[in-house]
Amino acid sequence: MHLNEETACLYTDRGRGESDEHDDTPIIHKLYILATKPEIASKVQVLTHKCHLPSPNLFSELPRIHFDAENLSQDTRIHTLLWLAVRNLVNVHTLHILYGHYNLTRILLAAFLDPKRPRRMPLRKLWLESCCLVGYGTNCTSFLDPDCLAGLESLRIRRLRVESTTNPELSKLGPLEFRLARGGRHLAMRNGFGSMTYTTVELSTAFNRPGWKLPT
Repeated sequence: MHLNEETACLYTDRGRGESDEHDDTPIIHKLYILATKPEIASKVQVLTHKCHLPSPNLFSELPRIHFDAENLSQDTRIHTLLWLAVRNLVNVHTLHILYGHYNLTRILLAAFLDPKRPRRMPLRKLWLESCCLVGYGTNCTSFLDPDCLAGLESLRIRRLRVESTTNPELSKLGPLEFRLARGGRHLAMRNGFGSMTYTTVELSTAFNRPGWKLPT
């Protein structure tokens, strides 16, 4: 829980004050070790990036959720730390991104698919699930570029949306659709164990009732 003077007296579904639903501190701790200890990073062979939340429910949540949540892991210092860490991950042969944060997903793809990345072995297995593949900004023009995929033996892509940087309509939130957010409106989501968990989301404003106010 992250309190500030303005909201310390407020009580919400998450308790007293405002909460940061996607605190990057655990990620920063891991990335700092990988970025500053190349002898440890070189021992890593399988890298997994996953949101702390349970994966979206197949029927009630997956059709409504967008994965391009730009305000998760948005600090440029985390991005720099991730780039430095990947340079030391020279023996990674398997990359799993399952329900990954958008900004970290695009950097992981750009870094590991960069033909100039320092490596002792190629990336052989790539598994992408419930994440956004738009705008990963590498020198490769697409996943079909042979330079990007040199050495890749297995590619698994599942449970994605049709998203595009050139077609704003595809990324616009429709009625009842949402994307994860560090703050905002509380939403109950399935936890994968027959119960519910609460998190904060950016909720669609399409067809809102007049006068209905949303949190910032």
